[in-house]
Amino acid sequence: MKRPGASGWICSKCGKTIYIQSYKFCIYCGAKREEEKKKGEPTPIIEAGEDIRRGEEIEIIRDKELPLVPKGYTIIQKISSKMHCEIFKARDPQSRIVALKLPKIKGRETTDETLYKPLEEEIKVWEKCLERLKSINHKNIIRVYEFGSQGSESHIRLPWISMEFMEGGSLSDKLRNGPLPLREALEIAIQIANALYYIHHLGLVHQDVKPENILFDKHGIPKLSDFGTAKILLMEKQDSEGFKGTLLCAAPEQLDPRRFGEVDWRTDIYGFGVTLYWMVTGQPPFYSDDANKCIEMIINEEPKPATKINKKLPKEIDGIFQKLLAKRKEDRYEDMAVVIKDLKRLLSVEENPR
Repeated sequence: MKRPGASGWICSKCGKTIYIQSYKFCIYCGAKREEEKKKGEPTPIIEAGEDIRRGEEIEIIRDKELPLVPKGYTIIQKISSKMHCEIFKARDPQSRIVALKLPKIKGRETTDETLYKPLEEEIKVWEKCLERLKSINHKNIIRVYEFGSQGSESHIRLPWISMEFMEGGSLSDKLRNGPLPLREALEIAIQIANALYYIHHLGLVHQDVKPENILFDKHGIPKLSDFGTAKILLMEKQDSEGFKGTLLCAAPEQLDPRRFGEVDWRTDIYGFGVTLYWMVTGQPPFYSDDANKCIEMIINEEPKPATKINKKLPKEIDGIFQKLLAKRKEDRYEDMAVVIKDLKRLLSVEENPR
């Protein structure tokens, strides 16, 4: 591949510049860098760890009530229901307790083709992403065990995912009681930052970093989940109501790509900033009951300094948020490694006050 200089390289497939020299995959199209492969994979700052696969069975739901359950899986209990999908606690063919994500359909036997349009090319992109995720064994990333598509010949085939089962709830659950203590927030943030650092160096972009997508195992270890797969599980028309949940953490370029450019790894840096801001203040940087007003705020307004909302926070954190939540991607942190460095420095001060 051509190199624009020491600061980056150019993808030979899509022609775009990748500004992080150490990246081995194109952030935009996922193509592998055409250079002599260096020994070893990028080393995450937090090493990979074991996952938790145990859970208590509560209630068996008969498979006949859920026609899209993959063969060999037994549904135990519904965990949650989202706009695009439902997530169940289940037992897989290997007798592991897993989280099984199934597409949400209207009715038990039919699908509405005006609402469910999983396109062939999008399914291929989804499968390519999940194939790479299956090979990842990182302490702060939820394991993907299996995935596929399910449906009879008369129905549209919709994808499903079997993942590591998490027992400790979500970060969103924790934030219902208000902001977290700074030390706890920073410890969670650093671990999630490591997960993002790791996937970015593998050419993946999450695109949907938010409190709801950070889950905890029974030991309290936070893990990043839901790598944009909801957008593939159901290609439902996005209206202002349906988009509201993710809208609070959306980056400007996700809302107005003509003005702010395409989604890339820095989109995750913005979503991470929103999540950290939420953790330490108890609220997102921008909020309105009106989705269009919320979009306008994200695109045009500056967030209120976190220290103005939570006066216990150190002034240094406002400077961090300025670089995490910059409107222009070029003004944000260039890499999660730099974010981690700044957060660790802030944590050190918090742990060792003068």
